[in-house]
Amino acid sequence: MGLIPSLWIGATQKSLAANLDLREWEQFGDVLIDATGDKADLSTNGLFGDDAELGRNDEDFNFSGNPAGFVGFGGLEEFLGVDVQQLDVEGFAYEGSAIKTDLIVNPGDILRLEWQFFTNETSSSLEEGLHPFRDYAFLLADGEIRKFADYEQSQNSSSFFDSETNTERLEYVFQNQATQTVAFGVIDVDDFFISSALSIHNVEIVTESLPPGGNIPQTVPEADLWKTLVIITAMAIGVRLKNSLDL
Repeated sequence: MGLIPSLWIGATQKSLAANLDLREWEQFGDVLIDATGDKADLSTNGLFGDDAELGRNDEDFNFSGNPAGFVGFGGLEEFLGVDVQQLDVEGFAYEGSAIKTDLIVNPGDILRLEWQFFTNETSSSLEEGLHPFRDYAFLLADGEIRKFADYEQSQNSSSFFDSETNTERLEYVFQNQATQTVAFGVIDVDDFFISSALSIHNVEIVTESLPPGGNIPQTVPEADLWKTLVIITAMAIGVRLKNSLDL
């Protein structure tokens, strides 16, 4: 199935849900996570007077005091573990911010959350031809960058940015059984001087049946992840040695 924006399907009685603590996720760029771990705010603001043409300061659009990071040269794409071209969605990706974690999932497990997208790309104060560019919000799942928002959904005026979306609901159905990287982020496209932002909250995993071991999908602790990699590597070496001896 894949990504299904603006859709919320109630869990059946068999379903098990786990809220994900965003404080445990790794961060890149301008990221602010609230004290409960339920909400994360991310922006494309690089603290270079990005929105000076609007007569506003960086502090108005940057959440954490850290700049958004560059795309390319080992930046955001390396953090996400994807080819840099995957981030060039409908334009050239300049900079952005993201959060990520590793999850153990099975086919059919569902990632659910609520989100809101903000942008200054819609401002009438900008020179003609300098906007609107397609800054976007994305989900990384099953190894692919999946865009789910840009300025065209930002139809509401905002007291924060120039415009914003409604609070929307999103779900993603995982296709593969794996320990995989899941990430959310926001990207500045075709410029680096107009800010956009993403807010996510109420992130949870829903599973219809218990995976092996009887646990619902969860964030993988870093120590356990390394242990898993060591075991897998040892098994692979053993298989190769056995095959060479058989020859």
